[in-house]
Amino acid sequence: MDAPASVLIAGGGEGATIKEVLRHQSVTEVILVDLDPEVVHACREHLPEWHQGAFDDPRVKVFYDDARKFIENSDKKFDLIILDLPEPFDGGTVPLLYTKEFYQTIFDHLTETGSMVTQATSTAAHNCSSFLIITNTAKKVFPVVRPYSANVPSFFSPWGFVCASKNADPLAVPTDKIRKRIKNLDGLRFYDYEMHGGLFALPKFLKEALKKEERINKDSAPISFY
Repeated sequence: MDAPASVLIAGGGEGATIKEVLRHQSVTEVILVDLDPEVVHACREHLPEWHQGAFDDPRVKVFYDDARKFIENSDKKFDLIILDLPEPFDGGTVPLLYTKEFYQTIFDHLTETGSMVTQATSTAAHNCSSFLIITNTAKKVFPVVRPYSANVPSFFSPWGFVCASKNADPLAVPTDKIRKRIKNLDGLRFYDYEMHGGLFALPKFLKEALKKEERINKDSAPISFY
């Protein structure tokens, strides 16, 4: 996978995702799209330990808009689109950020080597239905789809994510390349070259469930996590 230069982040108004993206020297532009300016302003003022001044970086531009409308109306193509979103729930526009139609829009706004990553709800054995549907939906649009999971202490639960791309496979990145990219990233507490492959090693029950999953999330009937 090529190092990203242009990154779009949907959600993540607290700035923590921006901060992590800006660690990478290859990044030349970060566009944050968040629906609520009051939330972003409050986070900038009261959560400095989360964003650590990332909003003030000249590479960052912030837009207050519905993420789907923003991307649909954009004429830009991005190397990476990060969907740092709430879980899909009944009502509002968030469920429409997990559908096949939206993923097709993202596909169309990625460069030929571009990738998307989205949070994909719980991977717990008793509550993984939305994760399965989101993953299967992404597979209907992207040639390469790699679901993965990590334990999130603040959620008290294993949590799912999906990386999808036109042709770049995160599992095909050589170890030496990963080592080189993260060599100068100070302060990493979770990720390293050994953890990289482990993230994509899903438990057997999830792998079997993904093979059987046939449901697709569509605009006409979007899923709700709750």
